[in-house]
Amino acid sequence: MLVANDLEARVAHLNIDRSGGKRKPHKPLLLLYAIARLVRFQETELEFDRVSAALTPLLAAYAPPVKDKPQPAWPYWYLRSDGVWEVPGAEKLELQDGGFPRMAGLRQTHGKIPEKFARALQADSNLVTKVVRLILDEHFEPSLHEDILAAVGFDRSVLDGAAQREHPKGVGEGDMETIERLRRSGTFRDEVLSAYDRRCALTGFQALISGTLFGVEAAHVQWHSKGGPARVANGIALNPTLHKLLDYGAWSLTDDRRVIVSREFTGSDAAIEILRPHHGKQLRDPLPGCEPVGVDYIRWHREPELGGIFRWPPLAL
Repeated sequence: MLVANDLEARVAHLNIDRSGGKRKPHKPLLLLYAIARLVRFQETELEFDRVSAALTPLLAAYAPPVKDKPQPAWPYWYLRSDGVWEVPGAEKLELQDGGFPRMAGLRQTHGKIPEKFARALQADSNLVTKVVRLILDEHFEPSLHEDILAAVGFDRSVLDGAAQREHPKGVGEGDMETIERLRRSGTFRDEVLSAYDRRCALTGFQALISGTLFGVEAAHVQWHSKGGPARVANGIALNPTLHKLLDYGAWSLTDDRRVIVSREFTGSDAAIEILRPHHGKQLRDPLPGCEPVGVDYIRWHREPELGGIFRWPPLAL
C-alpha cells in the first residue's frame, strides 16, 4: 500500500514546467508507454532506440507542434528526476556543456520503471487504472483519452477496472472530489448546450430521438486539465467529430471568432468536407445574454507559446 501511494503521489506531481499554461506532455506520454509495455508484455527494460521510435509519433500527435522534429530524448533523460524512471548507468555518461548526455552514449542505454513500482503495477490492476487515469486526467482532454491509450498500446478496458475507494463504507475525501468534478462537468455541458440552443456552433447540427439530444457535445476551448474554467465563455457546442478535431488542433479561432483550419489537416474528400468549408467563417454566436467564447481562451488554444493546441500554420484566409 505504501509503495502504491508513493507511486500515485509521484505521478500526480510530475516535475513539469507549467509556466504560461503551455502543455508539456512529454513525460506523461513516456510514462504511459512504459506502463503499457510493462503490464501488457512484462517488458521491464526499454532500449533508448525503441523508446525514441515509439515516442516520436506520440509527441508529434499530442504535444504542441514544433519547427524541428520532436525530441523523445528529453523525457527519456529528465523523467529520472521524478523517481518513476531510471536509466541504469546514467552517472557514467559523458555530458555536454548544458548537462545533457551525448546522444552516442544515450543510445547505448535502456530505461525502466523502478523495480518496486514495476512490481506493484504488475500485481495490481486497480493501481494501473488509478495511475493511467491520473495521467490522462491531468494532461489531456477526455476526447483524446481512448486514442492515446490505443497509441501507447492499451485498450480502453484499462479504464474499466474500477479502482477501490479509500473509504468504501462512506463518502471520503477522494469521493467528494470525484462527485464535485462530475457535478461541474454536468453543469458545464448543460450551460454550453443551452447557450448554443443545443446546436453545433459550426454547422447548426441538431439531432433528437423522442426529445433526447445526441450528436452535440460541450467542448472546452482551454482544456479543463490545463486550468480552463467550466464556464460558457470557455465552451463551444460541437458535434463529436468537430470536438475531437478541435482537441487535436485541426482548427481554432481568430480573436474575432472566425474559424481557421490547419494546413496539416487532410484526409479523404468526405473528411475534408467536414471542416475546410468552414475556414474563414464566423462561429455562430450563443443566444442573447450568453457569453461568447473568450479571447483569452481562444489564444490559449491557438498560440504556440500558450496552450499550443492548434497545428500551425492555418490555411490562407
